Amino acid sequence: MANKPQINYYSRDFQSIKAQLVEYAKRFYPNVYNDFTEATFGSFILDATAYVGDVLSFQLDYQFNENLLETAINRENVFNIARQMGYRDPATPSVTGFVTVFIRVPASVGDVGPATDYLPVLKRGTTFSTDEGAVYTLVEDIDFSDNLTEFIVAEVNESTGVPSSYAARHKSQVISGVLRTTQIDVLSRGDKSDFLHVEVEDSNIVEIVSVSDLEGNDYYQVENLTQNLVYKSVLNQGQTSSKTVKVLTPYVAARRFKVDFRGGLTVLVFGNGKEDSNSTLNSINDPSTVVLQKYAKDYISFTSLDPTIINDNDKFGISPSNTVLTITYRANTTDLISAGRNTLVNVSNPVFTFGVDATIEAHKLDVIGSLEVENEEPIIASTLNYTNDEIKQLASGIYSSQNRAVTTRDYEVLSRKMPSQFGSIKRVAALRDLFSPRRSINLYVLGENNLGELEIVSDAVKNNLKTWLNQYKSISDSMDILDGNIINFQLKFSAISNAAFDPIDANLAANLALRRYFDRRKYNFGESINISKILKWVNDLEEIDDVIEFSFLEIIGPDYSGNEYNFIANTTDDGRYIKIPEKYLFEIKNYDETIVGEVV
Repeated sequence: MANKPQINYYSRDFQSIKAQLVEYAKRFYPNVYNDFTEATFGSFILDATAYVGDVLSFQLDYQFNENLLETAINRENVFNIARQMGYRDPATPSVTGFVTVFIRVPASVGDVGPATDYLPVLKRGTTFSTDEGAVYTLVEDIDFSDNLTEFIVAEVNESTGVPSSYAARHKSQVISGVLRTTQIDVLSRGDKSDFLHVEVEDSNIVEIVSVSDLEGNDYYQVENLTQNLVYKSVLNQGQTSSKTVKVLTPYVAARRFKVDFRGGLTVLVFGNGKEDSNSTLNSINDPSTVVLQKYAKDYISFTSLDPTIINDNDKFGISPSNTVLTITYRANTTDLISAGRNTLVNVSNPVFTFGVDATIEAHKLDVIGSLEVENEEPIIASTLNYTNDEIKQLASGIYSSQNRAVTTRDYEVLSRKMPSQFGSIKRVAALRDLFSPRRSINLYVLGENNLGELEIVSDAVKNNLKTWLNQYKSISDSMDILDGNIINFQLKFSAISNAAFDPIDANLAANLALRRYFDRRKYNFGESINISKILKWVNDLEEIDDVIEFSFLEIIGPDYSGNEYNFIANTTDDGRYIKIPEKYLFEIKNYDETIVGEVV
C-alpha cells in the first residue's frame, strides 16, 4: 500500500470528491469493484460518501466563517462577536426635544405686572402626551419666576382697560417615556457563587434609573462588572456653589449591576460576591486599596491600568440576597415616539409647587387649570434597526478606538455609541476644518424618523452628544456639532419595453425595481451616486430592452430639505458618478413623486 497516492485535500465539493473516489477505486481495487454505472449499489455508496464529504466540508466552512466578524452571516453570531469587541445592544430608542409651556397668572395689585406670589414651579416628572399616545416627561423644573420667562397681557378689564391676567411662557426640555417602578423578590443566595439575573417584565424600556433593596442599599449600573468606579453627584459646598449646584465625586461601587438588552428583554446582571466585614462600601477610594499594590516588594511590575477599576478585588460586586429590589426605570408608552410640530399638546400629569405667600386657593387652581403645552419644532426619533454590515462597522470602530477619540473615525463610532436615552444618531461625518486656526473637528450629524427618512436632529440631542464625546476626546481637540446637509433628488427615465410585454407593465416593473434598489441603498456622507449601477439594475430587467434617458434632478418643496445642488455640474466626465462634498449626502424618498418613468 506504500504506492498509494496522497489524499487530495483540495477536493471539497460533491463532484470532485466523487471523482477522486472513482479514480481511487479504479486504480487500487480493479478486481473488487469495476461497475461504475449509476444504477449500481457501489455507485450509490460512492455518491453517499461524496454527499457526506460535501456536507461536512460546507459545515466546516460555515462554522469557521461564523466565528469571524467580517464573514459572519447569522445575525445572532454577528451580535455575539460584536459584543466580544465592546459593542452593546441598544435599548429601546429614546428621543429628546423642547416644548413651550404656558400658564396664566393673575395681575398684581396695582397692575405692576403679574402677581409673583402665584408664579409656580412646574416640577420635573410632569408628563405631556400626543393624541397618538406618545408620552414625554419634563426633564427639569420650570421656575416661572426666573428671568427666562416671557410675559404678555392675556386678559384686560373691559371697563377699566387694566390687565387682569398675564400669560407666562417658558421653554424647557422633555424626554420620551414615563417613569415606572417594580419590586422583585430575591431569595437567599446561600452559598451560590453564580451571577444573579433579574428580568424586568416590561416592554420598550429605555433605561434603568435606580435600583435599591429593603436595607436602603443602592446598586449602581456599570458597563462591565469588573468596573467598580462610578461618579456620584453631590451638593457643591464650595465657593462656586452658586454657579454649580452639584459636583461629580468618584465612588467605589461595591454593589453594582450591568444591563443586557437582548431580544426585547431587559435583564439586570448582578455580581457574585457576598457582603462581609471586608466589603468595600460606597465611599471615596482609599489609596491603600488601589489596584497597583507593591506589598513587600521594592519594585512595581509593569501592568496596564483600567481607570474604571480602583480597588483590588476578585469578586464582581456584592449580590443582593434575601431582600426585595425596588427598580425604577423609564419606558416608552408606544412604538411611535416622534411628535410632529404642534402635536404634543396634552397635559397628562402636572406637578406644581407654589410659594408660602400664595394663599388664595382659587388663584392657584386657576393657574394650574391654565397650563398648556406645545412643541414648536418636531421631535424626531431615530431608529436603531442596524443592518449586519452596520453592526460590523460599529464593532470594529469601537474595538479600535479603545474608548478614546483620536482619529475622526473614532468620533464617528463613538457618536453612534451614545446611549439611546440621550437620543441616537443615524448618519455622522467627522471632518477636520483645515481653515480653522485650531483645526477643529466639524461633526455633521443627522437623525432618522419613524418612516426611515433622514431628519435634522434637535439641539437637545446635539448637547447630549457633545457631553457624551467630551469624556473621550483629547484635551487639545476642539469640536463643533453641526447639521448635516441633505440633498433630496428625483430620478427620471425613459426606456423601450421588450416586445413581449405591455409598456405599462414594463414601466411598473422598472419603477418597482428602482424602489427596491433605493430601499436597500442608503447613502452616507460624501458618497457618490453610481449611475452605471442603477442603469444596469433597470437594463437587466426582462421587461426592458433598453434605457434611452436617465437623469437625476434636485427636488425642493415643503417635504424636502430645500438644499439646491447642480447634478449636471457634479457628474464625472465619463457620466458614471455624481459627486458630492463630504458634509452632504444624497437621499431619495416619497417614491411616488421622485421616481418618474416613461416606457414605450
